[in-house]
Amino acid sequence: MNDSDSHSIIAGFVQRAEIADQERKYLKAAALLSEALLIEPEHEAGQELLFALARELYFQEEYEQALLIFNLLRQIWSKEGFVNIDYTLYYSGLALMALGEVERGENVLCEAFNMGEDNPEFLRTLGYYLLDTDRYEKGIELLLDAIPIDYEDIDTTLEAITWAYFKNEKPMEALEFLQDIFQDYIYDGSPQVYFRYLNLLDEETIFNALGWLLKKLKSLLDTDLYDEEIIQQILDELNRHQRSLGIKIDLMTENFGTAKDSARMWIEETPNDQNAHVLYTRVLLARKEYEAVIEAANSGLAVILQEPVQERVSERDLSKIPIPDLSEFEPDPIASLLLVKVDALTGLERYQEALETVEQAHKRFPGELIFYRYAASLLLKTDQPKKAWSQIEAARKAKLEFDDPTQSLVTRIKSALTKS
Repeated sequence: MNDSDSHSIIAGFVQRAEIADQERKYLKAAALLSEALLIEPEHEAGQELLFALARELYFQEEYEQALLIFNLLRQIWSKEGFVNIDYTLYYSGLALMALGEVERGENVLCEAFNMGEDNPEFLRTLGYYLLDTDRYEKGIELLLDAIPIDYEDIDTTLEAITWAYFKNEKPMEALEFLQDIFQDYIYDGSPQVYFRYLNLLDEETIFNALGWLLKKLKSLLDTDLYDEEIIQQILDELNRHQRSLGIKIDLMTENFGTAKDSARMWIEETPNDQNAHVLYTRVLLARKEYEAVIEAANSGLAVILQEPVQERVSERDLSKIPIPDLSEFEPDPIASLLLVKVDALTGLERYQEALETVEQAHKRFPGELIFYRYAASLLLKTDQPKKAWSQIEAARKAKLEFDDPTQSLVTRIKSALTKS
């Protein structure tokens, strides 16, 4: 077969593969291209299209099929060279991880990283993976290296680093990191990450962290280098956190009257503030004003449910590696109001209404341990230990990890079952 015949045959294979690709018949297209590349492995257009098909199969979660093609491309690279070998290794590693071959996947991912050390996508993905496997120091190092190369999805990267410091039992280092990068990334999410992180800290640290932020913002205003509107928005959020902290401290020190006045004034000034409604109901609950709690909770729910839901979108989903962000630690205001309402109904011994409210919460937030526990506790309180136990069994079936309060409840239900 001469070169002209060879090129003609390959062109035919590639043309048929392109048609199959357009028809979304990816496996057929991949088979045609593979035949073409067996004849002429160095055919660049065929290589590129085959890589695109393998990547498409990866995104469709057809990992085994994608790996077969990626492996073929790796063989071609070892003999003929292939421009996309780094991304071939990258997606091969991720596909192996998705198939449960974690160690092999990590090794291949490291090969990709060694070929593209300046690629922020590789840095972030390998960094996230290392964090997810509790190798915090190296993971943090890679994510820090990724920041100055590419600002894409920077708030997710900042959040992951902060979370890693916290998980590695270095909460103050996390705070210092956020303060160090705050000014440089003020337009890229650093204020939002800063405020989210405060939810994980104790009251004294929050107080000091807010004080630091106030001084920082004032100094930035003096420079005239930053958008005053942005700075004012951050100041407004800071004032909101100071208000929230003040009410929480009043609750802890049992200054219920002051806490109630502060929370009520907050709602009057900013009626759409979700946190204000949550705190107000908690203050009323602490004062055992149960009827008022129910009324305030219903009012707060009406306000929150009419607000548009804003979902945070993250590029992190691409990697299939589950790194939590700090917002996962924030209590949902709807869940908080429903639970406070349940506590108030329980205080009034309106157990059936309390159970209905728990059921309402459970439907909205399926798979949350706290709602199984609330339902089981109410059923036990109303002398229904068998039904209470069914809630515990359902939680176990959902493979939820029991905390101390739930373990204590399990013991009480077992005791009640024995007596009955």
